[in-house]
Amino acid sequence: MAPYRTLSAAISTKLADDETDTVVFKLAPGTYTGTISRDKNTANQSFEIHGSGSLNTVIRGSTSWDATTSHVLYFRDFNSITIKDVKIINGAYGIYTRSVAIVKIEDCEFANLGSSGGNHGFERTQTQMAADWATQGSVGSNRSDGGVMRIRTSVDVVIRNCSAVLTLRGFRLQDCNQGRIIGCSVRSSLESAFYLAASDYTGGTGCSNFFISDCRAEDVFHNGYLIVGQYNRRVSRL
Repeated sequence: MAPYRTLSAAISTKLADDETDTVVFKLAPGTYTGTISRDKNTANQSFEIHGSGSLNTVIRGSTSWDATTSHVLYFRDFNSITIKDVKIINGAYGIYTRSVAIVKIEDCEFANLGSSGGNHGFERTQTQMAADWATQGSVGSNRSDGGVMRIRTSVDVVIRNCSAVLTLRGFRLQDCNQGRIIGCSVRSSLESAFYLAASDYTGGTGCSNFFISDCRAEDVFHNGYLIVGQYNRRVSRL
């Protein structure tokens, strides 16, 4: 199994500010531990991360749940990103992108992101849930500020055949121009499972031209599907 630091070093080198080649990182089966963050000066490059299947390739922000762990994968200012065939666990957001024109995420699993997975039962009182939230991000807490993913200001987004369990938030997309979420599921999320979000609540921002199809939200404390702002969105169960 290749050590995760090799991938981190490769990303730092191959995705440096002056690099413009399209790069594909192919991960051998194994568990890779640590967070990765890359913010380019300008969007001049595309890359892909291919795992060996979500049962065989695990990327985890820390060895066990830790509310102080940052986003497992954070990328900003790229032309396009593809992430497929991995399982992502133990962090704030599993995937967080900003100002990436094209984002594709396929055949991935997500767990324990924004939440340890503890205290998700519907027998919990409002007071108990509020107490968990009040400690978010601190050592020993069951909560951090995160979830499955947060995709911000993209032109085109495709999320296909992904599943999530025991997370704080589900699939959150914000101010994106168009996209599709197909064949995905969220189970035991404390906030919205599928959320087309806006940077403000004026109606002038949000996600447009989106199609959510054949997706499932189960045992979600907040909304199964939440849409704020903009136009031309469709949610369909096939």
